[in-house]
Amino acid sequence: MTAEGPLKLLPGSRYSVDFALSVVAGKFLNHLPYERQHKDMKRVGVDVPVATMYRLSEQVALHLGGVAEEIRKDIFNAPLACHLDETRWPILSNHDDDGQMWILSNQAGSYYRFEPTRSGKVADDLFEIERRVKTWELLKALRETESREKLSELKELLEKYRSEFFDQDEFCKAIHYVLSAWSEFTLFIEDVQLPLSNNDAERALRQRIGRIKPISRG
Repeated sequence: MTAEGPLKLLPGSRYSVDFALSVVAGKFLNHLPYERQHKDMKRVGVDVPVATMYRLSEQVALHLGGVAEEIRKDIFNAPLACHLDETRWPILSNHDDDGQMWILSNQAGSYYRFEPTRSGKVADDLFEIERRVKTWELLKALRETESREKLSELKELLEKYRSEFFDQDEFCKAIHYVLSAWSEFTLFIEDVQLPLSNNDAERALRQRIGRIKPISRG
């Protein structure tokens, strides 16, 4: 008679669910790199390759994907305000830009989501197009082609985020504001005389404010 072993992460796998969870907890909760865990295990006679730890963590993420979605639904369904923020998330790659880690939370739970880009990056691209302009004719041509394409990307991103976040959140309110006045925001495509932004006015205002002396009331 052989006693049943622990529940395995996958059918036929050598590793149990508990073992896989301990690897994930060590990496993401206790900030122990896989290589350090490998050395610690080897000291007690357990030789688990680092590549195996990667695969175990991936399988745990796939299994918990449904749980994360349920947490997101709980946050949206709770009669509570939602808090939203993001932070830059470095990507260890020579050919990829850093991504963004978003957090959505209230007392019902916390939901994390990684995105490889920000909608702001698309907006920064619009300014890069304008910097290449030397003539009015070129400005008109680039706005009607490249800028129009970037605006389509931006609108798609905004509509995507609007569908995923709580309507009363400040982030969502800002998206509603932009999309409700989309024709006004994109009018510069049709009228080449309109600037892309009011940065010139803001710079001029800052320069004037810096020179203003206090008015004496005496």
